[in-house]
Order: sequence, then C-alpha cells, then structure tokens
Amino acid sequence: MLFLHMAHHTSPIRRACFFLRKINCSIQRHAYVTDSRQARQRAPFHMAVVGAGPAGFYTAHRVLSKIQDARVDMFERWPTPFGLTRYGVAPDHAEVR
Repeated sequence: MLFLHMAHHTSPIRRACFFLRKINCSIQRHAYVTDSRQARQRAPFHMAVVGAGPAGFYTAHRVLSKIQDARVDMFERWPTPFGLTRYGVAPDHAEVR
C-alpha cells in the first residue's frame, strides 16, 4: 500500500507542526516483549520516504515488492512527484521508469 502526501505551498516548519499534531505519543515504561518474532507478526512494516523522486519511488517499489503487508508513506514538498524526471532526467533503474 503506497500513500503519497503532497505538502506544498507551506513552510517546512508549518508542515512539521501540522504533522506533529497528528502524532500520538505514548511512553510505556515497563513494556516487555517475550518473543520478538511474535511481536513482528502483529505489527505490519510501516516506512516513510521523504521525496517522491526517482530514488523515493525506487525505494518504495523495492520495499513493497520484498516485504509482504508493508505500508509506505511518501512525502513530497512540490505539487507533483517524480523529481528530476519532470525535466527529462531518467531514473537509473528500468523497473521504476
């Protein structure tokens, strides 16, 4: 599952404050895991990619193809993704083109 978040027309500080308000922080002082394999099975892999250019899409593609039930969120500051490919620079990896 891939989510692309477009955060444009705002300053980086304003975007950070916007996203930080949505974060739910909790501290568990006495949290113990007895079996790490069991803990990994319960929590799906969730990753954020900053930048929706060729490298960001390649990374997201590799993670989604290798890890079952992975979730990748992509963050881009411009209104359109793909970075330098908008200007004719081709990515290095053919499977991402």
